[in-house]
Amino acid sequence: RPGDLERARPLSILANALNARYHRSRSVSDLKESIQLFRGVLKLLPSRSLEHDRKLITLVEVLNAWNPHSDPESDPEGDLTESNQISRKGMALTLMLEYSYSRRAIALNDLAVALSDRYDLTGLEDDFAERIRLLREALELCAPEARNMVVMNLVVALRDRYRRTRSEDDLAESTRLFREESTLCSRGDGPNALP
Repeated sequence: RPGDLERARPLSILANALNARYHRSRSVSDLKESIQLFRGVLKLLPSRSLEHDRKLITLVEVLNAWNPHSDPESDPEGDLTESNQISRKGMALTLMLEYSYSRRAIALNDLAVALSDRYDLTGLEDDFAERIRLLREALELCAPEARNMVVMNLVVALRDRYRRTRSEDDLAESTRLFREESTLCSRGDGPNALP
């Protein structure tokens, strides 16, 4: 029942342990059980509590570790859809919890990656457009150490769309971003600067 904190704590500890073991063993059963336990924990915590919000963000991160190709009998589209739905809630929670702009940028980047994975499965055009919009927003917010990752994801997304639509604007933007990032790195201003 909601508010049962005594039950939520041991379930959360077990969910974290299974998630950690998944990253070592890549056992899909560990990941599935971890996801189920985190869902159970969320049901036990008061919906407007700080702890509930933190666990919701953790569940986003666990779902984003899902590799649909590792378990052919699973329903990858369902899991990716859940990841996107929870990520949207997680974005609002990130602001409520006063996360840094850099943290918000990483969350936007992760959501864009999840949308890209879902687009590959479903071909939904809305997902493709949203992926680019989120990456542009992430680029405006990200700290220097995260910039290269976000720029490269945006460059790939813009070039993917250019291959389909032949939009000169997409090609020009992706080329400009790539050149800017290469210049920063070669000058020693970026996180991946040349030695």
